[in-house]
Amino acid sequence: MWNKTTRIATFALVIFAVTAFGATGSATAGDAARNTIASQYAGSTIGTTIAHPAVGSRLVDVWVDRLGLAVESKVGLTGLSPAVSKELELDQWLLENDPDVHKIEWEFRISKQTGQGGPSQKLANALDDAGVQWSEILE
Repeated sequence: MWNKTTRIATFALVIFAVTAFGATGSATAGDAARNTIASQYAGSTIGTTIAHPAVGSRLVDVWVDRLGLAVESKVGLTGLSPAVSKELELDQWLLENDPDVHKIEWEFRISKQTGQGGPSQKLANALDDAGVQWSEILE
């Protein structure tokens, strides 16, 4: 059975970091997108690590414990790079093996700097194949 100690420790660290440092600077586009997502779910936490000894750790942007929902936020055009591929591999494993994770969503937003956003076709296909829901936010 999964132990939530890692998640709780991460929650406490994130709450400390946001409280201590959050008001001192402007958020990046990624931080702003993540914060927007988190504000839609009461009780959500930001920057949660889901760890498992068999596959390693997965840092998700937003975790909603009561729903078993992990949300990944991406800003700008996102391809299937090695790092993104590893995130997706871990997400697929979590969906299939972690009883606490019921759903994983990836949310893509357009970059205000480049005017581009969303997954590449290769990434969109990989998300679909992995059973990970995704959406594009066109604002």
